[in-house]
Amino acid sequence: MWPTEKIRIYYESEFGLNVWSRNDPDQYFAAANNYMVYKHRELYTEFDLDVARFKVGYQRLQDPTVLFLSHWMGAANLEASLGNIGIRLFVGQLPDNTFEGMMVDDNNFIHDNITWGVDGEMYFLQKRLKIAGGFIGVHDDRITHKPLILYTPFLGIEYSDDFFHGKEYGLMQAGKWENSG
Repeated sequence: MWPTEKIRIYYESEFGLNVWSRNDPDQYFAAANNYMVYKHRELYTEFDLDVARFKVGYQRLQDPTVLFLSHWMGAANLEASLGNIGIRLFVGQLPDNTFEGMMVDDNNFIHDNITWGVDGEMYFLQKRLKIAGGFIGVHDDRITHKPLILYTPFLGIEYSDDFFHGKEYGLMQAGKWENSG
């Protein structure tokens, strides 16, 4: 939906049966043979600011490798590009309903998983070659008195033309899990 030329509202949902596995994590009752599922996947507003785009709402955040971050969450995402250079800044939050319940007014922002990051990319060879790098941080305080803090820098290269697409990334992860073994 496009309320104006510069503002877009996105909604994505998923409807289907659990026919692939009896141990589907999306099932309400694990002993059920099949189960109709309706999920609200994304609901966010995107603002086109000419050289930048700002998205806010419930959306899927991914790192370019999709190895560390690929999750739906409430987030704010700012992407800017100028010529062959692009940059993205984001912050997202996954509330924990164990401690806070499902109601919006019950959220105290104490036992949450906060994810944030910055990454960039630069294109070469008429946009066939891309070099990308960035840094993602996670502060997970869902287990009381045991916060998990992770930092994941990454760097990679991608090549794509009419006949071939390949990418190679390296990731490193460092962090601390307080009061843990």
